[in-house]
Amino acid sequence: MNARTLYDMTEQNNGVIFLEEDTFNELIVMKASRKNPKIGDVFVVQPLPEVYYCGHVIETNIQSKNPFINGMCLVFIYNYKTIKPVLPSAEALERNGLLIPPVVINYQGWTKGYYLTIGNIALEQMKNKFDYGFWSTTTRRYYSTTGEELKHKPEYRDIYGLASYGYIGRTIHRLLNDLELFEVEDI
Repeated sequence: MNARTLYDMTEQNNGVIFLEEDTFNELIVMKASRKNPKIGDVFVVQPLPEVYYCGHVIETNIQSKNPFINGMCLVFIYNYKTIKPVLPSAEALERNGLLIPPVVINYQGWTKGYYLTIGNIALEQMKNKFDYGFWSTTTRRYYSTTGEELKHKPEYRDIYGLASYGYIGRTIHRLLNDLELFEVEDI
C-alpha cells in the first residue's frame, strides 16, 4: 500500500469539511512520554495488534508564515510494516517509500502514548529527498512548511495545516481497509 495524496474526509458541503466523529480507536496506546521528539527520531504507530508502521521526525519547532503550524513538527510515515517496535536501517525505511504524505503534527501523539520513539536515524543517512508540499484550500496553491509558495505540484502532498494522531490513525486505517481516499485538489 502506498498513498501519494489523501485526506481523511467523509463529506464536503458548501466548502465545510465534516470529519468522522466517532470514538478514536485507530491507534493502540503504547507508552506515554513527556520528551519532545528530536530531528531524526524514529517512532512507531500501532494501528492493530502486532502491526507497527515507522515514522521519522524531519523537522521540529517549525517556523512558518502559517501561525497554526509554528512550533510543531514534520514527520514522514513510511510504508514499512513490522510486528515489533525495532529500529530498522535507513535503507529499510526508504525501500517502499512513504505510506502517507508528509504531515505536520503536534506533540500529543507522544504525550498520550500513540507514538513510541524507538531510536534515531540522522537525516544525513537518508538518501531519498522526497518532493513534498502542502495544499492551501484558501489560496489553492502549494506551500512548504515555512509558508513559501511552491512553483510546482509536489509528488507527495497533503492539506496545509496541523494534523494530529487521530488524522494519522484514521488515514492508516483507511488504507488498511481500502477505503476511498481523496486528492487534495478535490477539497
